[in-house]
Amino acid sequence: ARGRLFSPVGDHQIDIGRRRLIGGDQFARLVDEFKRSFFRDSRDVEARAERSTMTPLERWSLFRKHAIGLVSIIALYLLVTILRSLRADFQPEIWKGLGEDAEPSVFTNTELWVSAVVLAVNGSLVMMRSNRAAFFASLGICAAGLAWMLAVLMGRREGLITPFGYMVMIGLGLYLPYVAIHTTVFERLLATTRDKGTSGYLLYLADSFGYLGYVAVLLGKGFLSNKGDMVGLFEGAACVAGGAGLVVVHACGVG
Repeated sequence: ARGRLFSPVGDHQIDIGRRRLIGGDQFARLVDEFKRSFFRDSRDVEARAERSTMTPLERWSLFRKHAIGLVSIIALYLLVTILRSLRADFQPEIWKGLGEDAEPSVFTNTELWVSAVVLAVNGSLVMMRSNRAAFFASLGICAAGLAWMLAVLMGRREGLITPFGYMVMIGLGLYLPYVAIHTTVFERLLATTRDKGTSGYLLYLADSFGYLGYVAVLLGKGFLSNKGDMVGLFEGAACVAGGAGLVVVHACGVG
């Protein structure tokens, strides 16, 4: 009988005959990378702390210990989630309010620029080995995004920014903190404190409040906007999110 190479993932078996067809060394490297993506080694645990399932009491204990900081981060996430969702769900109306009848391809072009920059900025944090430094750097990215967003609003009101540039730059301002919270803030917080916890639990909390807030805005949209003026509603929400968000980011660092 032919030999078998056993994968550590469950009881899956990989035929050695296939390994020879593909190329032994290359296939072995592929298996190793696959293992690392699912199983933490000792270096990963040492760098980020062990992550394990939490009991309800442990979740409550973690929240109480970092209540000020966590409430601040969740409040920030609530603000940017509302703004991100308004921009994403009402783009055609916002473009019309800006005086442009945008084609679908324009939506793609704006999001390509936004995603490229946001990915590069937030992705650069993986180069930081110090969890504490990366945590505060991620808060700095949040603050920079919010400040940039306020500057873009001022620039548009002065007539300095085209509609296309406005949608790209305002997208940068709101997605920088949104993605930073998703990818770095909670993860590096737990790695810094070494507390028992999971970023999934903290993101669950943030998402719950974030989308609850957005539903509330949708229900009150008719009262908040002037005769369906989505640009006015969006920019009003951006001003609130930018100003309040900067205060909240400071509280995050203190808490």
